[in-house]
Amino acid sequence: MSESDTIEGVGIAQYITPDEKIVTPPTAPPIPTPPDVVAKIEQYRPTRFKPRNILNRVSPGSVAYAKLVEWIPDAPGGVLLEISATADPNALYRLVISDEEMWKDKAIVSGLSMPFDRMPVPGDGKSIRVEVKSTGPSITVDGNIIGEQKL
Repeated sequence: MSESDTIEGVGIAQYITPDEKIVTPPTAPPIPTPPDVVAKIEQYRPTRFKPRNILNRVSPGSVAYAKLVEWIPDAPGGVLLEISATADPNALYRLVISDEEMWKDKAIVSGLSMPFDRMPVPGDGKSIRVEVKSTGPSITVDGNIIGEQKL
């Protein structure tokens, strides 16, 4: 044995053989992923998707609600990331997700950004939209919907 074959330990030097220097970890067969876990992974990081970034500006002059921004996901659906809108002191807003009104006649004091943390949206033809109406003089507001359309 050569000098390099010694290991300095606490106290007495230990000698090892060349076969003891190589350690190979045991290999195990891959564990199959359950279908519900695969579905969750596909939801949070789909393999095929198209980014959706819908931006619009409107200047409604009436007291009826006008569509500010809208996304109608195609089948098989997608994920909603964020909805944003600029503020106007003379504007009231309404938010509709999957044709269900979330809130209505809300005034926004400053710009609004609502993260949705990859909320699943079905591709059943129902819309996600922000609507706005004027409470006085003419207004100009911007809206934005960010999401991912599954392919």
